[in-house]
Amino acid sequence: MKSSIFKNKGIKTFFDFFARVAISSIFISAIPGKITCFAKKIPLDKHLARHSLGDIFLDTFNYNAHTTASDALWAGMPLVTLAGKSFSSRVSASLLNSIGLNELICSTEKQYFEKALELARNPGKISFLKQKLFKNKNSYPLFDSHLFIKNYESKLKKIIN
Repeated sequence: MKSSIFKNKGIKTFFDFFARVAISSIFISAIPGKITCFAKKIPLDKHLARHSLGDIFLDTFNYNAHTTASDALWAGMPLVTLAGKSFSSRVSASLLNSIGLNELICSTEKQYFEKALELARNPGKISFLKQKLFKNKNSYPLFDSHLFIKNYESKLKKIIN
């Protein structure tokens, strides 16, 4: 999980949500051998490399992780998100749609919590999602830069003509 402390109500809402469901203490106490890790700031290249060590990425709400979510997916770490109504709360859902992992998009706080707990308790499901993510990385549009360039060039040609 990654989050930063900002001075806006959206992030406060996220922390309030986590306080309500007490997710950290539940993960630590309800899942033997599981550890919730809040990592320290390190240089970007090392930060990106450590994404591959994680099991699941718990997205922030109501301001999603954006680039950090993309980095986690690129590194092979499945992401659970709660999609909201604003642009900033739907970014991760869009990323997951673009890589074929719609099953990790939640629409309620309860569903988000249950999905996170389900994955934390089932390493086989995490392994399946990591394999699916690895396979989809090369066949879905999210990381297909050639397809992006082709579509971008096509749009530019339409504008010019």
